[in-house]
Amino acid sequence: MSCEHVQFKGDDGRTVNVIVCTRGRRQKFCRVGFCNKPAVALCDYPVTDEHGKHATCDAPMCEQHRHPVPGLTDRDWCNAHWSFEQRRKSQPLKGELPLTFEG
Repeated sequence: MSCEHVQFKGDDGRTVNVIVCTRGRRQKFCRVGFCNKPAVALCDYPVTDEHGKHATCDAPMCEQHRHPVPGLTDRDWCNAHWSFEQRRKSQPLKGELPLTFEG
């Protein structure tokens, strides 16, 4: 068990010293299928939470299932969002013509 000293201001303006002891954070595990390996990263794909605020997916991923985002450092996507982006990039948007010319 690890303990740390925390200092904060009380309601009356006085400084309060507290010792907080915890067993540490629980290890997160990869959420892809039945992988269950220790997670090394969280998915950084942008999503909107239930309150309409911008957030990230935060799905835990192991080294094998993380996909680095091309052109961005320290950004990884989970399998589901990586696959979604690959499909989205390969299909033209509705109302757009593909940029291929025949003839």
